[in-house]
Amino acid sequence: MVLSRLSEVNGLRKMIIEQGLERGLRKYNLRHGKDYLEYNVTVNVEISERKAMQNHLIEVDRKIPEEPDKAAQEILDLHGQYKIPNQFAQKLWEDYVENEERD
Repeated sequence: MVLSRLSEVNGLRKMIIEQGLERGLRKYNLRHGKDYLEYNVTVNVEISERKAMQNHLIEVDRKIPEEPDKAAQEILDLHGQYKIPNQFAQKLWEDYVENEERD
């Protein structure tokens, strides 16, 4: 959570608890036929310095391997972890994977 979004901390905390834990417990209980358990959870949200998205994307671009297979795997991993947006993933794919396969 970045400093510019400090006001969202309480909303984030509530969403994580309500959607994440409740969903996980429901899924577990349905699979194992158990009743709901009472639980007590503490959620810590760390606040870091804001990093501009453009700087983040430049950093990611510099770290993509040159080999198409390794680049493809890295791009898919980053996208799957929601560390890069769709359009940027597509650009990286075109630059590192598709162009290399044509050569």
